[in-house]
Amino acid sequence: MNQQQSSKSVRALPMPWVEKIFEKLSMTYGREFLARWDGFKEEAMLEVKQDWGMELGGFFDQPDAISHALAHLPAKAPNVIEFRQLCRSA
Repeated sequence: MNQQQSSKSVRALPMPWVEKIFEKLSMTYGREFLARWDGFKEEAMLEVKQDWGMELGGFFDQPDAISHALAHLPAKAPNVIEFRQLCRSA
């Protein structure tokens, strides 16, 4: 595997994208979404968001899939795996 392939395989969503996803999920679900991280310090929340960025990195070149997921949210707040599945359904 060359360096270009390697860097592409670990590409994460930009943090501003993850922040927007968290803003929308927080507004939509409120405490149901946010309570998952009660007691987390700022640096731990950054790690959570970085994980979301990595898990959703496959959609870096497909922002429409992320928009689709945000427009078709389920009744219950999704975790990152469920949100990734919503993106895949686009």
